[in-house]
Amino acid sequence: MPSKIRKRGESSYELCVCSGYGSDGKQILYRKTIQAANDTEAKEQYKYFSSEVLQGKALSGATEKMTMKQFFDYWKEKHANKHYAKTTLVNYENAFIRIELALGHLYLHKIKPAHIVEFIAQLNSPTARKDDQPLSPRSIAKHRELLSILLGTAYRWELITSNPMEKISAPRTERKYKEIPTQEEFAKFFQYLSTAPIKNQLMCMLGFTGGLRREEIAGLQWGDFDLQKNTIKIIRTATYIPGEPINISQTKTVSSDRTVSLPTATIKLLEAHKSEVKAQYAKRAKRNKVVTLIDPTAADKWLFTKSDGTIGHPQQLNTFLKRFCEDNELFNITPHTLRHLHGSYLLNSGLDIAAVSKALGHTKKSFTLDTYIHTIQTIEEKTASIMDSVLNDIKTAQNKKGQAK
Repeated sequence: MPSKIRKRGESSYELCVCSGYGSDGKQILYRKTIQAANDTEAKEQYKYFSSEVLQGKALSGATEKMTMKQFFDYWKEKHANKHYAKTTLVNYENAFIRIELALGHLYLHKIKPAHIVEFIAQLNSPTARKDDQPLSPRSIAKHRELLSILLGTAYRWELITSNPMEKISAPRTERKYKEIPTQEEFAKFFQYLSTAPIKNQLMCMLGFTGGLRREEIAGLQWGDFDLQKNTIKIIRTATYIPGEPINISQTKTVSSDRTVSLPTATIKLLEAHKSEVKAQYAKRAKRNKVVTLIDPTAADKWLFTKSDGTIGHPQQLNTFLKRFCEDNELFNITPHTLRHLHGSYLLNSGLDIAAVSKALGHTKKSFTLDTYIHTIQTIEEKTASIMDSVLNDIKTAQNKKGQAK
């Protein structure tokens, strides 16, 4: 058995604690190098280290030591590539660029809360960006999120004995409510929208009346619709990463797979779009003097396409809305604005938070609650106002009854 305490220098000692045997029959050894003034002090530190081993708070010498950079690559290969959407992973890779510069060279078990605090201070510098501008709160939060995921995973995989992120207080952030158009501004938007091409009208209506995400709209096929029931199945997304082909994948989460009921107005636009697509296809075939039996609106065909029938760009709705709102001097409406308004109107109509969460495809009701807390507070204020009115009516009735006597 190796020596328990071995002197390695004038004041340096190596401690070695044995904790049983592994499946290969070899001893499981825990080692630690310490600084001590003398043998007596080294023995005291040995007792403390031995206690840590007994409580499972120390890493064995057999545990593979990884730097933060090595672990990030390992985490991607073994976990992230299988469990995260491609766009999410690209965002994390971009965030890791800064993490790698500051912490990538450090071994995981050597990273202390002080390292994290210093790194976050760098992120909050007023000249953190390459153009000497500050990072946005959203960007800083993304870096913290990735660090929490990486160090939390390393802890669960028993590569470190504690998670330094758990020892750092979360920053207090001021809640910022989404800026949404007033009813008058939204009515004006719809008034102008009625003059836009059918295709663009339909995309906007799917966002507003169906609560669909931009990527969900881009990934729709004709076979996803049930015109007998006026419903649509959301089962895939289409995303774009610069420099790569359009990525077709499953929806964001399991909860995102859902069936959405659509109002008659949206179904009518769908039918008008279908007629338009068929007419354009027939006109193109006639111009090229070809006869084709291909149905451009068959179940496996994309709902929104380029002129050659391939899937349309996932950001085409953003492009249309930006130009459309600027040209008509309208409130800046985005695809997410339409989805957010969908959720707000559902809540205002009296639908409970669980039903709204399901309709929007959120994984957790708590996320829906956080997202629409301002709308909920407004509803509560209206409720209180209504109750005040009811109580005043009752009081007035009582007074009239008393006067009648």
